[in-house]
Amino acid sequence: MMKFRFRRQGTDPQREKIKQELFAFNKTVEHGFPHQPSALAFDPKLQLMAIGTKSGAIKVYGAPGVEFTGLHKDTTAVTQIHFLPGQGRLLSLLDDNTIHLWELVAGVPREVGGVKREGVVCLQEVSSYTLPGRPGIESCSATRVTVLLLLRSCDLLCIGTEGGGVYFLELPHLSLKDSQTLLQDQVTQSLPDDYRCGKSLGPVRISSGTSTAAREDSDWLQPGPGGPMGSEHSSC
Repeated sequence: MMKFRFRRQGTDPQREKIKQELFAFNKTVEHGFPHQPSALAFDPKLQLMAIGTKSGAIKVYGAPGVEFTGLHKDTTAVTQIHFLPGQGRLLSLLDDNTIHLWELVAGVPREVGGVKREGVVCLQEVSSYTLPGRPGIESCSATRVTVLLLLRSCDLLCIGTEGGGVYFLELPHLSLKDSQTLLQDQVTQSLPDDYRCGKSLGPVRISSGTSTAAREDSDWLQPGPGGPMGSEHSSC
């Protein structure tokens, strides 16, 4: 019996490049429950559920077969998600203190076989916002977001911070309303002297029983022990 031996040739760069293009792993579709969920929201009007993950992804689920995926530019954990009920929009808060507005957008209609079909709906990020630091304060912890609260009209977003301040953003443009901003020193001045003495405001929290969609007016959103958007207090 004759045996043939072939000498192995050196690596061909062109061949290796073709192999990578043909056999490289590329994610083409994603389906099912997301990995490492970190935030959850539900829209009762549109019957949609949104899940945020630690890698910065957002999955929106509806009826069977309805599923949308959105990815933030940075792979930062999603800490909060809030729907604007009935609008097909949602807000996401990332661990890097940025707020993002997402929207379900329909694509351009097209003709397939002479039949006009609607465009594919996808989840797109339409705007983002980062709270500016306070003048004279180097640490960014004072403006670190702890609470997002939507008014029922869904045209105003109330933001509570680690430093005890409350900010207001107009929706859907995410523009700051400077005239309504409540900083920690302003809130402290409104407290009674006997309560204010020897105490400092802590981070803004939501009292139990407060719904995500709050009342129409914003005058009641005063940080402190009496309002639903309250500040924790500790002795100096």
